[in-house]
Amino acid sequence: MEQEVATIIESLGFQVETHRAFEDQAEFKSREIDVWASKRFYMNEEHNYTVTIQILCECKNNSSPYVFLMGPKNELERTFMDPSEFLFPIQNVNRILSREPDGRPNKCEQLPAFMHLNLASNHYYYSQEQKVIQICKIVRKGQSWEANHAGICNSIFYPIVKAVQARQHETSDWFKCIKNRDLNFTDSKIISLFFPLVVLSGEIYTLDSLDSQAMPQPSSNVTFVRELRSKTCCGKYGVDFVKLSGLKDFIESKIIPFAEAVTLKTQHSPYDFLTRTVDAK
Repeated sequence: MEQEVATIIESLGFQVETHRAFEDQAEFKSREIDVWASKRFYMNEEHNYTVTIQILCECKNNSSPYVFLMGPKNELERTFMDPSEFLFPIQNVNRILSREPDGRPNKCEQLPAFMHLNLASNHYYYSQEQKVIQICKIVRKGQSWEANHAGICNSIFYPIVKAVQARQHETSDWFKCIKNRDLNFTDSKIISLFFPLVVLSGEIYTLDSLDSQAMPQPSSNVTFVRELRSKTCCGKYGVDFVKLSGLKDFIESKIIPFAEAVTLKTQHSPYDFLTRTVDAK
């Protein structure tokens, strides 16, 4: 299954490795991600920045279906967006709301780059009204079936988030190393879009948790956003659960269009991505 996933992603022009090792930032141990893929999507020599895509996949050969219980997003989730899986040259932007007569700022707010750049309008998850509130795995027990959710989130989320964090550190460290060795890279910047995926061989269903008469609906992909708080894992991360049969379509219809939208915004307003302090528009 891992090789099949790697072949699909490689066919889309990505550099792919299976069983890519990374250092667990919490336990300082070597671990592996099933499939890692990278692609330099765009490079701007004038402003010296690149846009890259990195896909990290955990492969689950599941014979039992996964059911995702859905519920409405709250007001904060609809208005405040700070996904941790995207790496920008400047992660937080100071926006000046008003100035003194002499031009000095007197009122400011700090926004995550994702919000400041209004990228939610281009991302597939943030246009959805519902969110995942629980994952259940439907398993056979004797002659009947039951929904089991014990430990599923932690066993899936933490390993893949650790892989994302490790790759983010490696990406940042690589650019620092290049800068120290090559003066031409002194001002180089990177926009790295990470997509952690759990690729499932079996079925995926969604179920509206507020509708007592609802029936499970088949789906080819579901995004689960979860906030993690620990010494090494801190922030909100979105993990996409994707059926193997729909993986190619997911990358082509979800990941690539988002990367294209980010690239277009960098081409139109590069300084929005590269400036730490801006005036409110």
